[in-house]
Amino acid sequence: TDWQINRSRIFGNVYAELNLVKGLKVRTTLGGDFSFEKDKLFKEYLSDAIYNPTSLNEGRVFNQNLIWNSTATYDKKFGKHKISSLLGTEVIQNRTDYLGASANNFRRTDPLFRYLNASVADDIKNVGVSGIATEWSLVSYFGLASYNYNNKYLLSVAVRKDGSSRFGKDNRWGVFPSVSAGWIVSNESFLKGNDFISELKIRASWGKLGNQEIGVYPYSSLVNTGERVYTFGDKIVTGASILETGNSGIKWESSTQANLGFDLGFWEDKLTVVVDFFKKISNDVLVRVPIPQSGGSQRPPFVNAASIENRGMEVAVAYRTGSKNFNYNFTPNFSIVKNNVLSIAGSEPILGGFGLSDGPLTKTEQGRPIGSFFLWDMEGIFQTQEQIAASPFQSKDTRPGDIKFRDINNDKVIDDKDRFHAGNPFPDFTYGMQFGFNWKELDFSLLIQGVQGNDIYFLYGNFAYETQSRGFNSYADILNRWTPENTNTNIPKVSIDDRNGNRRPSTRFLYDGSYMRIRNISLGYDLKKLLRLDQVMAFRLYLTVQNALTFTKYPGLDPEIQANANDTRGLGLSSDLAVGIDWGTVPSPRTFVAGIKVDF
Repeated sequence: TDWQINRSRIFGNVYAELNLVKGLKVRTTLGGDFSFEKDKLFKEYLSDAIYNPTSLNEGRVFNQNLIWNSTATYDKKFGKHKISSLLGTEVIQNRTDYLGASANNFRRTDPLFRYLNASVADDIKNVGVSGIATEWSLVSYFGLASYNYNNKYLLSVAVRKDGSSRFGKDNRWGVFPSVSAGWIVSNESFLKGNDFISELKIRASWGKLGNQEIGVYPYSSLVNTGERVYTFGDKIVTGASILETGNSGIKWESSTQANLGFDLGFWEDKLTVVVDFFKKISNDVLVRVPIPQSGGSQRPPFVNAASIENRGMEVAVAYRTGSKNFNYNFTPNFSIVKNNVLSIAGSEPILGGFGLSDGPLTKTEQGRPIGSFFLWDMEGIFQTQEQIAASPFQSKDTRPGDIKFRDINNDKVIDDKDRFHAGNPFPDFTYGMQFGFNWKELDFSLLIQGVQGNDIYFLYGNFAYETQSRGFNSYADILNRWTPENTNTNIPKVSIDDRNGNRRPSTRFLYDGSYMRIRNISLGYDLKKLLRLDQVMAFRLYLTVQNALTFTKYPGLDPEIQANANDTRGLGLSSDLAVGIDWGTVPSPRTFVAGIKVDF
């Protein structure tokens, strides 16, 4: 395989600014961001099953993003009062052009012949061409006013109105206000000169934000014409198919958040503590909701599907102290977020995580976190035919060595009614810690990060613990599978056709995803004094290790998994409904970096 991607980009802006009167300033800015990408993928024949026939795909993408904004600001200070205000408008216009072509059947495969014209077009299906252009725009008007009295009492009010081309003409505009207030208690006379409390600030805010990230034309259906040819009598006509179902009624998703925070400083800010409590409610959440299979293979529409609440707290602590030759710092942080679905449009649960033919892995419904895992419960492994006969019915083909699933509704049959909410991908808490010190010319820093209490569905294990015709490698644990001679195991017998449904979505593949990772370690030494280099400010030699160690019980390649397009069944479904599904994430690499930094 030969895959070449070349990207070019140029961006910049120009502005004009004018001071009309004292404190009043107007400014206008025009900016542009232009990018061009050339993509060439050549797949050379390896076998009848792999890259057959040889193929070439080429693509060209040109993207331009233009931004024009104008603002007027006014600042005034009189006595102990200070006011600031801003009025502005902004226009964003984006256009993307794509052109692609492909060809098969290349008699010669050396680099000089890896061009479209070198293919042997025995059939019109051996060549293909595609082209598309998309556009979107956003218009905004905004204003801000703030007031400061004697650097003690703070108040700020803002509002913006946004119009997006991504929504239909009746729902393009949204209004998003916000307000914040603060009290710097440490500047009050009763705390002046306090040797213990050097800073005390109380903050509160409320605001509303909008979300328009839903593609370009989700309010209208996309139809592909000319792809199918039909014969009616003696006439040949071309047909059309729906690629994506539109929804003219979709509108802005909005998130309303309230915060209460405290900033504390002690002993001249040697110790600082920042605490925030928050509550965020997202209304009219935009997701693609699956449609029945009878509706065809088109991508389902975006829907304002739910209201979701996130509430929690964040704490960040920093301690810094030292002497002439030695100083150190220690900065831990901690956060808790609880997620809950408040309501769903139409009250019907939303399914997600279509990783398997056996059905979805997640179910989003009121009263539970979004994307909760909805699974069968593995109880153990059948050892004898007598155990199978005495248990709820699973399949007429169930045999010793197959998995026994729990009959949750006690109806003596294992079916879809026995699935339950087994967990969710949200951690109980996340944490981090940074530690560093300097001793004379030596410096050291350590960064640790982790999560605790989240669940991960190890979908890759569904393949890695089974033998299949697809030819994937398997984990060595499969050697401990059930056999009549090896019954003390939690790994079922190997089966290609899996008539009992051992690979169905179940707690067999649900694991605790907690981990602690040493994200970065760095050690350095300044050689300036040793080398007596008067001409330089510093001559630092350093060694850094990134992703040095990870502590986890998760059996997958990396507990810090990434979203995968396979979660969406290729239909553009929202990955928010399928967080925490591991398709085989490429692990974060352990990187060693050594270098020299010279400051003149």
